[in-house]
This record gives sequence, C-alpha cells and structure tokens, in this order.
Amino acid sequence: MHPFRADLHCHSTCSDGTLTPTELIHLAVKLNLKALSITDHDTIGAYKEALEEAKKVQLPLISGVEFSTTYKKTNVHVLAYSFSLDSVEIQKLCKFHCHRRTLRNQMILDLLKMHQMPIDEIELKQSTPAAMIGRPHIALLMMKKGYVRSVKEAFHLYLGENKPCYHPGEKVSTEETIEI
Repeated sequence: MHPFRADLHCHSTCSDGTLTPTELIHLAVKLNLKALSITDHDTIGAYKEALEEAKKVQLPLISGVEFSTTYKKTNVHVLAYSFSLDSVEIQKLCKFHCHRRTLRNQMILDLLKMHQMPIDEIELKQSTPAAMIGRPHIALLMMKKGYVRSVKEAFHLYLGENKPCYHPGEKVSTEETIEI
C-alpha cells in the first residue's frame, strides 16, 4: 500500500513560485500526490486556473493562502486552508495585501533609485507574470539589470531586513489575520 502524499504548501507564478497553477497540478499528478494546496503569498489568484485543471485530472485541490503578518514586531507567515474561495473576508484581505505590497514595492524602488539602481514600476510589472509582486521579483530584475550577481546578493546587500533598500510596508497583525 502506498502512503498518502500531498503537498499543502506550494507557490505558483501568481506569487513567487516558478510554475504556473496548471504546471503545479500536472507536477502533483506526475509525483502521484493525492491532494494539493496552492498557498501563494497573499493571493488566491491561482485558483481561477487551478480549479478547472484539477477537476480535469481528478486531483483534490484544497484552498490555501499564505498571509504575511506581524506578531510582536516579528514577521510571521500564516497559512490558511480549506476556506471558501468566495469568502468576502478572504478576498478583502487579499486585496488589502495587494495594495500593501504595491505601496511597499514603490518604497523599495524609490530606495533603489536613491542608491543608483533605478527600476521603473512598469518595468517591474512587465518582468514577471506574478499577480503578487514582491522582493524576489525585484531581486531578479536587479540581477537582470546587472546591479547584483544573484538574488541572494540582492537580499544580502540591499533587500533583506535592515538593509539600505528594505522597507517593511504596512503591518497586518497575526491575530487579525487568524480571526479572519
């Protein structure tokens, strides 16, 4: 008898993953997983594409999302599972996070410009298919533009916490997120 295997924490290109939602579904089938949950950062956008594909291949798909939160000045990622994708509260929280990330990204781009590493917001959006753009996408573009040699270097020198181009963005409490 084969053990029940599932992946309940993976990311698609809707946030910082490297595979599209459809590709994740097919990889799960190839790996003989019995269930999957796509837990993109602060978005449930992958499910528009993933639900239909999961039905086609008869793979149980569990709703999921990974919210960025703060608890007592510490960044905490909260994973939520098995909620209705039509939940107004979840959709509202995702929309808030999208707005929060957009403002944060603009602050980071302003800091990069001050450090002679200009990146235009339009250029950033065109560089990735992700709906939820974050620091990894900025780091990739920094590398592509020759400002750094690697994503790791971008974080180590500029984008990591307490680095010159880091901006924390607006905080969302862990407690508030759990309550929702």
